[in-house]
Amino acid sequence: MSAQWKRSRSSSTTRSVLFVTAGDLRRATGGNVYARHMLAALRRAGLGASVLDIERRRSIELLRGTTADLVIVDTIAAAAAPELERLRARGVRICTLALMTRGAAPLARRSDRVISVSRALARDLAAQGVPRSRIAVVRPGTDLAPRRHLEKPP
Repeated sequence: MSAQWKRSRSSSTTRSVLFVTAGDLRRATGGNVYARHMLAALRRAGLGASVLDIERRRSIELLRGTTADLVIVDTIAAAAAPELERLRARGVRICTLALMTRGAAPLARRSDRVISVSRALARDLAAQGVPRSRIAVVRPGTDLAPRRHLEKPP
């Protein structure tokens, strides 16, 4: 009996996603907030989405053995770059989440697709040899502050 899954709007064959990062996603950084929103959206779309911290023990071994259909690599996890060609050779699709310039080009050149958080970063990646056809710009949104109920003065 196969597992039930919902069809994603972006791909009818993707069932599971592995997000590779470095460090704790709970830390309050712009990149981590972006990544948490992305993971939540993937899960809402019915995809199995898990996180691998490349700094943890045995993480490279776990990355090599992944059964995910899609691996999304955060630029902060550039240490994963040497493993991406092997994953692609096995049929795993690779996407770079380019949140910053540092480390983005080596990852992006080894990826099927690139998500860039700005047009400027997308231009930089293209200038470093990443085909523009692989790059999509998805700019960060804004989290609204929670609404506070003000008490009326007596």
